[in-house]
Amino acid sequence: MRVGISSQAVSAVLNDNPKIRVSGKKRQEIMTCVKELGYSPNIAARTLCTKKTYAIGVLFNSMRDRCYAELVDNIQSYLTEFGYIGHFSFWGTDPAKFPDAYKAVVNRGVDGIISCQYEPGLFKKELPAIIYQGKNADIDSLRFDFEEFGRECFSYLLGLGHRRIGFIGYPASPRYLIYRENLKRHGLEYRPEWTYEAPAYVEHGVLALRHLAEMPPHNQPTAIIAHNDAVAIGAISEAQRKGIRIPADLSIIGFDNIDEAQYCFPALSSFDTKIKQSAKLLVDALLHRINNPADPPKTILVTPELIVRDSCGKLT
Repeated sequence: MRVGISSQAVSAVLNDNPKIRVSGKKRQEIMTCVKELGYSPNIAARTLCTKKTYAIGVLFNSMRDRCYAELVDNIQSYLTEFGYIGHFSFWGTDPAKFPDAYKAVVNRGVDGIISCQYEPGLFKKELPAIIYQGKNADIDSLRFDFEEFGRECFSYLLGLGHRRIGFIGYPASPRYLIYRENLKRHGLEYRPEWTYEAPAYVEHGVLALRHLAEMPPHNQPTAIIAHNDAVAIGAISEAQRKGIRIPADLSIIGFDNIDEAQYCFPALSSFDTKIKQSAKLLVDALLHRINNPADPPKTILVTPELIVRDSCGKLT
């Protein structure tokens, strides 16, 4: 035991005891010491003592989504810092399989749930949970400030002179709804052919660009808002094959700011959803809920930040 760190504080941190308050700085110092000493707690003994499993169910539909992959990777890292492990479950593109994914982790025994989907009739009220991109007021959630995203995105593109703005992504997504609202707000024309319904993967950006490239040049949009970076990167790749210059002929802006955004060519302008910070907020909020079950539901709002790179340019 180091000087200045009591055994009581060490026990409180290692056993996640909410009754003993330990400052964030002291907690970090204890965890650093634990790592240096190579200490590994006896999970079985701790479970018997605390009645906790020290496991968290983490449910996301697919790791093909690079944003989810980075998010889940960071969630696991933060869970490990607090002595928890993640039980992961995925259900692919079929929402009907979500209940089975939920039951798979719950039946293994978990202290809480982090999920990107929520079904009120399915979730156990006594099991703490937080929803990534949740909309329900009766459960903890973390979501993006899409209103601010829309304002900044259109302000940026309009400032570059663009008036013919298209969209690639889900028609039911908040990003699409914000896209439509901002077209109306700025008196811009909505053209159905400038939108392409697509899931969130690279190949769908390729297909969307092929669709747009079939239009006469004077009828094509001059800027595209993509549902996410993967779609945007696919569209950029296909544009280059078609001889469409990015950004001279077409500007493309993404969403998520995944690692690949800065390395594609041209480098992708994107809205940073602060993936690492969001992972920490999700874990912190869930652990708080586990220790404070009577607190009212909380919504955490994350404001995406525009990262300007090379894929958008002034309309000439």
